[in-house]
Amino acid sequence: MKTHVNRTMAKLGARDRAQLVVTAYESGLVRPRGSDPERGRTPNAVCAA
Repeated sequence: MKTHVNRTMAKLGARDRAQLVVTAYESGLVRPRGSDPERGRTPNAVCAA
């Protein structure tokens, strides 16, 4: 898992895992909890795919 994360960070130019999370939110890959009005609140971040 560490190699996978490190390669993803290198490809995206991220300096740490927190930056990967920010990139995921900004790109729409994940959405904050409760952001889907049709589903209501969810316990975790929701995958957009």
